[in-house]
Amino acid sequence: MRVRRLLWLTSFVLVVGGGLSVTYGDVWREGIVQFVPSQWGEEKMGPIVRADQRFVVWGVSRNARALLHHPQRLFDAEQCYPAENSLALGEPLLSMGLLGTLPWALTGEPIFTYNAVLALMSVLAALAMFALVRDWTGQSSAGLVAAILYAFHPIALRDVIHPYSSDTTWVVFALFFGRRWFAKGQWRDALGLGASASLQMATSFYPFLASCVLALPVGLWLLWRFRLREIRLVQLAFVLAAIALTALLVFGPYVELRAAGELEERGRQTFQGLIAYLPGRKLFFGWLGSALLLLALLVPRRLSLAGIAGDPRWALLLGGLLVVGVAAGPRLARLGFPNLYDALALLVPGLDNVRIPLKIAIGAHPAQCILAGIGFAGLLRLWRWRGGWLVGLVCVALVFVEVVRPPFLGLTPAVVYESFDARPRQLDIQFYEQLEARGNRGPLFEIPIPKTPKGYFWPGTSPDILLSAYHHRRTSACYASYRQPHRSQLESISERLPSREAMEELRQFGFTTITLKYSMRGKNQRQEDAFRSAQQRGELRHILSLARRSAFALEPGDHE
Repeated sequence: MRVRRLLWLTSFVLVVGGGLSVTYGDVWREGIVQFVPSQWGEEKMGPIVRADQRFVVWGVSRNARALLHHPQRLFDAEQCYPAENSLALGEPLLSMGLLGTLPWALTGEPIFTYNAVLALMSVLAALAMFALVRDWTGQSSAGLVAAILYAFHPIALRDVIHPYSSDTTWVVFALFFGRRWFAKGQWRDALGLGASASLQMATSFYPFLASCVLALPVGLWLLWRFRLREIRLVQLAFVLAAIALTALLVFGPYVELRAAGELEERGRQTFQGLIAYLPGRKLFFGWLGSALLLLALLVPRRLSLAGIAGDPRWALLLGGLLVVGVAAGPRLARLGFPNLYDALALLVPGLDNVRIPLKIAIGAHPAQCILAGIGFAGLLRLWRWRGGWLVGLVCVALVFVEVVRPPFLGLTPAVVYESFDARPRQLDIQFYEQLEARGNRGPLFEIPIPKTPKGYFWPGTSPDILLSAYHHRRTSACYASYRQPHRSQLESISERLPSREAMEELRQFGFTTITLKYSMRGKNQRQEDAFRSAQQRGELRHILSLARRSAFALEPGDHE
């Protein structure tokens, strides 16, 4: 028995290690503190893709540092100063930040922290699915098959730019602990359920909403099957309190901004058409996975679900279908079905602030993988001869080859990432290091504010946002899903600098420093000349110039 357990543990390590190597290996070999995996897509989307990725790298390392050093200021992020709770102007990245605490504590390097978190997310996804399916089916090989489909399937890996938006790992853990808690009433499972539900809440609104829709039918099935016979009242109170407290911490700042009118409604929302689930489309589960899923519904429960009492298959299927329906929204209504998204919006405030409801579709993937694992377990139970564990191991290897497609077998991986050199220039990092060495601290007003003929160009702020992960100072640079509260005022000040009135307004906001970036093509020549003239007249105290950047002090009395 110990030998067999060691064999399955070794198999899990090989599967996860092999999947990580194939998925990220080529990029990481170029430099794990320099490059991150990326997907470029259409050429016109290149600036937005790169900007989004810089923001996510910043957010992961920034949150990791905040959790370690000042958790009470978690939402009071450095970007978008002087806005309060500016982390709530976009995706919070809290769960990824928590995973990043250890790599950040060891290295203090944002790029490495991000790459380490990507690996941890894949490991935890595989572990969660393996634990659940093995627990429900009693088959380690079924757990490994489901883990491969869940952690390394193209559905899970298709959006490496926004990995938080595909993170449903914690609802899988919640289902694992929840079933055990209802069946046995143990404290460790109550603690696991409270923690995993809280972490799912802290991922992103999209996977959290998807997880709630998926888990609702399963939760009702658990309540019907087990009632509350084994659960102590104090355990139930703890789980509910943990979820309520996390909801207050995660969603409280968003509710405050919404009440203040800072989170505007979306004029246009994008929903997921049903065609995306068909063969050859981005959400197709694959022929192998679909066949195993069908087997899960056909093979008798006594063969496929030997590890548990009861039959959760139909609750899982219903949960997955509900997720598909919510993500489809009005597209489902066009086929004569109810608009589940609008129906949900009547119960959940804030759904009119959500821009891309199609991302909710990711919640169908864990249901598919669990059912596929159940189907594989039933298939293996039909093996009537000796050596079933060996047959299972061989099948796991075949599924790994089919899903991951390792190059050493002459196959092209199902997902291929491009290398993105995300690390800022060393001279730019040194610029802020030298400011710190000269005693200059406090919020930065960074100009010029990037604009196009159509107005504010938010992707242009992303290099400054990522730089703040290295210098940790508050900055006027803002990369947010919602409009920066003080943007109009700051734009007006920027146009009037370096006048005395404009600098006094910056002081009143609390800024201590102006950083001016010189353009390569002279686009801001007039403002650059005005700053040079003010410096020569003694109206500005120049601190430092380096790497086409200059810093000027804004302390009271500097130009009086």
